[in-house]
Amino acid sequence: MVDGLRAAALGAYGNTIVPTPHCDRLAGQGATVEWLLADSCQLDRIYRSLWQRVHAARPEVPEGLRPLPDLLGQSGVEQVLVTDEPWLAQHAETMEWDALHLIENSVDAAAVDIETTALGKLFAQAISRWVAWQEEMDDPTGNASSSAHQRLLWVHAQGFFGPWDAPSSLRAELLDEEDPPPAEFVWPEKNLAVDEPDLLLAQRTAYAAQVSVFDQCLGALLAALESARPGQETMVTVLGSRGYTLGEHGWTGTQVEAHYGEQLHVPWLTYFPGRGEPLPRLGDLWQPADVGATLLDWFGVEAGLPLTDGATALPVLLGQPVGGRQFAYSCGKDTEQLLRTPAWLLRSCPTATQVELFAKPDDRWEFNEVADRCPQIVEQMQALFAQLRQQSLAGEPLSLGPLGPELTSAMR
Repeated sequence: MVDGLRAAALGAYGNTIVPTPHCDRLAGQGATVEWLLADSCQLDRIYRSLWQRVHAARPEVPEGLRPLPDLLGQSGVEQVLVTDEPWLAQHAETMEWDALHLIENSVDAAAVDIETTALGKLFAQAISRWVAWQEEMDDPTGNASSSAHQRLLWVHAQGFFGPWDAPSSLRAELLDEEDPPPAEFVWPEKNLAVDEPDLLLAQRTAYAAQVSVFDQCLGALLAALESARPGQETMVTVLGSRGYTLGEHGWTGTQVEAHYGEQLHVPWLTYFPGRGEPLPRLGDLWQPADVGATLLDWFGVEAGLPLTDGATALPVLLGQPVGGRQFAYSCGKDTEQLLRTPAWLLRSCPTATQVELFAKPDDRWEFNEVADRCPQIVEQMQALFAQLRQQSLAGEPLSLGPLGPELTSAMR
């Protein structure tokens, strides 16, 4: 799980700026979820969705609903969390993790090499834990119990909400001779208006360099995993928790208020070593609560009776023809709402003079606002907003039923 890793940063989702060979290889050998949309841009809400399968729109967690780590822990799954995010480590202390590893980041300059970056140190700890588990499984005493033991290694990186400490050479390699020299900042801006081309180039170049660091770190982790010859019982998943805006709507930074697709569309790549042929890309809409439900399904653990908003994607990830949801619903601060169907994205914000409507999937970056041209679509989508809002407040399942072709078929 990498905070701030937007789907568009990876070659598997269309990036052509920086090579991401390890992510792309994982995508090519496994399953690629085309549309995982965060239901919030607040990390605490995202993790509530992931671990408790409760949508960010809900004001409360249903009584009796237990978080994913507790359900897995009581089912005998050994769980280790490796992170450099202090908030997450503190939050996890109340749950049934067997071990927590917090890597502290005190960075004030670019790293000398990949190994000494914040991501490099985090992945080194994760690889160390994986190798230790493999040594237990290969115990020459012949103890077979450890090899049958279920384990979850959860690695969360601050990523693009942490230090941007890629070696300076990586930024320089992404620039042409006529470009200005690479910027030397290490910590990203909170809320920066990018109204100058050179300023925007500096931000995007620094982000791309961090993507390269992550991809190389992932490659090291995959090499450690594959050297252990894992069988079909192993699942490797790469996710973004939330995306990151790089000037598509005039701003960049970690605290940009107005939310669009670049902050909500995140990657979901899943790889099953030893399972043979790669799977096709999955085009339905999914949300973070579905990730939690999928993990419970993978470990064969019942979620219990209280309401949850997650639906398992495991059958789809394994190649079974089971459809996903037809809508994704996201909430921002100050009652901002976004609703995505296969054909449209509607954004409603109290600070805007009107709602904004964008045709999907063609308008990838929400550049062409068409609300005044499609009033009937706006009316239907606003009715769905009201329905979802009422369901979330009433503690009912978030469900819209089958959507009509005008909301599911691309505009011609």
